[in-house]
Amino acid sequence: MKITRELRSTIVLMLDSYKLSHRLMYPKNTVMVYSNATPRTGKRRGGRDLGYVIAAGAQRVTRKLKDEFDVFFNTPWETLEPFLLEQLKSFTGTDYDVSHLKELHDLGYIPMVIKALPEGTRCPYGVPYMTMYNTLPKFFWLTNYLETWLSSETWNIVTATTTAHQFYNLFSKWAIHTTGNADMVSIQGHDFSLRGTVGVEAGSISGIGHLMAGFVGSDTVPAYLDAQYYYDSGVNDWDNFPKGIVSTSVPASEHSVQCSHYNPEAGEELAYLDHMLDTFPTGVVSIVCDGFDFWSFITDVLPLRKDKIMARDGKVVIRPDSGDPVDIICGLEYIDKAIDDTIEHLRENGVNAERNSLRGRVTPEYKGAIEVLWEIFGGTTNDLGYKELDSHIGLIYGDAITLDRVEATCARLEDKKFASTNWVAGIGSFTYQMVTRDTDGQAFKATYIELVDNFCAKEDCEGGCVEKWSENCKYGIVTGKEIFKDPKTGDGTKKSAKGLLAVYQSAVEGVPIYVHDQCTWEDESQGILTEVFRDGKLLNQTTIQEIRTRINETTNNGL
Repeated sequence: MKITRELRSTIVLMLDSYKLSHRLMYPKNTVMVYSNATPRTGKRRGGRDLGYVIAAGAQRVTRKLKDEFDVFFNTPWETLEPFLLEQLKSFTGTDYDVSHLKELHDLGYIPMVIKALPEGTRCPYGVPYMTMYNTLPKFFWLTNYLETWLSSETWNIVTATTTAHQFYNLFSKWAIHTTGNADMVSIQGHDFSLRGTVGVEAGSISGIGHLMAGFVGSDTVPAYLDAQYYYDSGVNDWDNFPKGIVSTSVPASEHSVQCSHYNPEAGEELAYLDHMLDTFPTGVVSIVCDGFDFWSFITDVLPLRKDKIMARDGKVVIRPDSGDPVDIICGLEYIDKAIDDTIEHLRENGVNAERNSLRGRVTPEYKGAIEVLWEIFGGTTNDLGYKELDSHIGLIYGDAITLDRVEATCARLEDKKFASTNWVAGIGSFTYQMVTRDTDGQAFKATYIELVDNFCAKEDCEGGCVEKWSENCKYGIVTGKEIFKDPKTGDGTKKSAKGLLAVYQSAVEGVPIYVHDQCTWEDESQGILTEVFRDGKLLNQTTIQEIRTRINETTNNGL
């Protein structure tokens, strides 16, 4: 039969194929499987592992899970059954029994409990941020049947939120050091990643993580839409900027725009600048200007329209997009030392050389874009002694931005007595896409099952379980069994917790939360893992704004 768009995305087929047969491999008297999602260890670039992740994505994944299963439940079984039988026989080469899927379809809801840490919570390696188990015995197979889907939909938003959290902290550190506050950090990291992700939905997932960490600057429109759909965040409240902003951007040119204005013989760079300024006479506008000669553009062309730029109600943001961002923004590292050495040499020989006079002979490449813009447009020196560009001019750089490059750029600006807030970083797919599930060692693993023993085999049993146990059986005895893995061939990082799990706040300094395994069901009901889903119903919902507050609180408290 023809695969339609709806059938192609049938949720019960969105899995690793080996999940298809696991139902038959558990002990025959299994009635519950209890599993969890835990970050185990870090493999972040440059040794930038934090030892924790930021719990995120539980609300998105449960809402999407409900949406996907609603499609499954609302599709007639007469349509689903032949499709499932045909596809599974073709894939496995055998006649596949789909009676358990029909039982689920007939039930009409997902018999599962999903618990999660409040999104935005700092979750140390080895501590679960999510647990799940089935609520009806005959659907014991469903818990780990959904592992593939849950894992693929969850790990990246956790990784992205944690990465964005690192950027936010880094920008905040330098902003506080060079300006005394972090008021504008929320717009200093801008999401440029969508075009480099493996699909629009992947870009939205990491894009939501970018927003959760506290940034409001983003070119990823799908993340703005999904923040409203999955997190009830509402549209932007412009009267409460930036706290009321979910996500926003500004008019910005690209290289096709710049190059379309350029005539190599006529030298029409000025015409391009005029067109941009005339088209956007107010507000923030970003102008890419490295299509040809970036240094000539900002030293020869830009000054010609200084008065017009300074008279605007808004900021003109200059965007270089090629070369080493640290050198482009800050200038070549060794020039200041060279000048100092020259001054010292001249003074030793009786010549009273002034630093400013020597810097005037230095080329723009050596000065860097921020210093060049300062020389053209000026600005103010704040109370901490750092220079801040005039509010009419700024700079954004978005090519291969990493944490190391942000650190180096802010440090070099600090050396030159410029505030770190003089530039904005466009954070792209090199950062948000070049990650895997192993970046933070995230894994879904079962740690507990329940088995039924001594089912009655009595003709008058209310459960009708003469041949097999039913949840209605009043004679059967359910017992719990703790399960775990501890590979002797590994390094210990894959050793799992054991049994039922609870997560508690810690009284130990530097340890925000900890896991208690091998606990009772009463213990499991305590702690900070909170039900967000039960039997098809969404519970304890949150918003992007609440998550931002939670992340900010844990950061400020040193948690």
